[in-house]
Amino acid sequence: MLKELRISNLAVVEDTVLEFSGGMNVLTGETGAGKSIIISAVSLLSGKRADKSLIRKGADSLHITGTFKVGPEWPHREYLGMEEGENTLSIKRRISSDDRSRIWINGTSSTNRVARKITGSLFELHGQHKQQELL
Repeated sequence: MLKELRISNLAVVEDTVLEFSGGMNVLTGETGAGKSIIISAVSLLSGKRADKSLIRKGADSLHITGTFKVGPEWPHREYLGMEEGENTLSIKRRISSDDRSRIWINGTSSTNRVARKITGSLFELHGQHKQQELL
């Protein structure tokens, strides 16, 4: 479960911290309220391909950090070397203006492939008209 999302220099967002509660979280709002920026940040944490056009004008890089709460049954604990009783997972992503992208999982440098693998069991993103895929 995503507990906290820190976003710096992504699109028009200079610096913000979002805290999420347990259960389902829903983002709603008027056009231009920033919902897409939040979705982009979460997508970048999950290993989505990124480019420097996402960096806020005037900044050298963007930074995103997601803090997740995982249970003892979470399937990737052993793969990441998490200790018994450890229930916090941190994923950080940095994209710089020279098109370099780095990702860290629990403080260890990692790859987008690994991020995609482990985040698939942490959250689901559903957008407008997503239900039509079921048809």
